[in-house]
Amino acid sequence: MSDPGARSPRPSLVTVTLADGADVGAVVDQLQRAGLSVDQVLDAIGIVTGSLADENRAAVAGIDGVLAVEDDHTFQLPPPDSEVQ
Repeated sequence: MSDPGARSPRPSLVTVTLADGADVGAVVDQLQRAGLSVDQVLDAIGIVTGSLADENRAAVAGIDGVLAVEDDHTFQLPPPDSEVQ
């Protein structure tokens, strides 16, 4: 029986780097079939961004044409008038 208080894992925001010369359209199709919810495809620089459940990370990383799957990080700077700088 599952724990009703347990949270389902939240997908991670990721950046996928494609190999030079990879067929971007074909790789994006494979990424989606492997579980990546695609947000942006930057074909000129070989980057795909999206969200991915941890259990699908190995499948995405193993696709031909994928060089790296990296977590996306966000940063928040304090307001300019804050005491901490």
